[in-house]
Amino acid sequence: MSSKYDDLDCYPCWPLIGSAFAFGCIAIVGLVTNASVIYITFKTKALRGTANYLLALTSTFEILHQLGHFLFVYTAFSGINFIDYRLSVQIGTFFLFGLFGTNLSIFFTGFDRFFCVFLPTSYKCIKLRPYLAKIGLICALISTFVTVLFHIGAESMPDVKITGTIGDLLKGSAGTFYIKFGLTTNALTIVMYIATGILVRKKSAAQNVNSNANAFNKRIFRSLFLIVSVNVGGYFVVAVFLTFVAPKMDPIPIATSNGPILYATSSTHRKAFHLHFPFVFKHIGVSSSSPTVMPMTVGNIFKEYATPGNILKEYATPIMRGVPSVRQRTAAGGMPEKLFFK
Repeated sequence: MSSKYDDLDCYPCWPLIGSAFAFGCIAIVGLVTNASVIYITFKTKALRGTANYLLALTSTFEILHQLGHFLFVYTAFSGINFIDYRLSVQIGTFFLFGLFGTNLSIFFTGFDRFFCVFLPTSYKCIKLRPYLAKIGLICALISTFVTVLFHIGAESMPDVKITGTIGDLLKGSAGTFYIKFGLTTNALTIVMYIATGILVRKKSAAQNVNSNANAFNKRIFRSLFLIVSVNVGGYFVVAVFLTFVAPKMDPIPIATSNGPILYATSSTHRKAFHLHFPFVFKHIGVSSSSPTVMPMTVGNIFKEYATPGNILKEYATPIMRGVPSVRQRTAAGGMPEKLFFK
């Protein structure tokens, strides 16, 4: 929106207030669920793997992104309605940083799952902290670069006014760059998840799998389907729409749904949510039979599953690594060092 709406400035505009209220409510839900993903990841030993830490990184970027919706809430409820674009970019520095970082962390989560399935032997040799540090540094540097582009572009638009939504910030050449960048990274992410699903299915079919393994693979494909669906229905669709359908319009980038999807598809995350937030589930009437989250260890996996194919069959899930059963833990003879913690 631009300065042609100046006649609505400086008094309550109910359409803007209604929209801001809806955005604020959704943002609050997103902030709570993303914060809970970060909390249970660092509090639960079974979730201390590369994929889960990358999901926590995505949730961190999403929190920064979702905080940006409250700038719109402020302008609408205060009656200001429109603020200078240059000022909004200055205020929204961290919001933009989080938006760009989310796209990158989603991409690297897809890469991590593909790496795990395509090169399982190399994957198990990685050093967790340097691996995650490099990914985090790449995300931070690229996000900082794009954010600086928006600050430079804002200086050339001193007279433009906007409502303060995240979508309104994506203007000028920097906005065009972000749209193309987001389209590319999300398309590559989708391709990697599809390739991961195909590899899992092929390698599982090559094994002499039993009914339990088949059920496990169904859960893998369900998780893949949900991840790809939310990705296609969120950032990717917005990028496609802005690039090919309505380049002069301002749709709002929606957020990822990490918490709800992990709760619905991952038994380990579900148990961790119940373990760390029992008061929430008790209040909403969702019962839990005292969930216990057990750590996954190197000894548990590699004593009984020596070949890459067997490791893949049981543990190459796109969301998280599986938790060994009681039989597997007993056969493995205890629980030595944590998986991939160097």
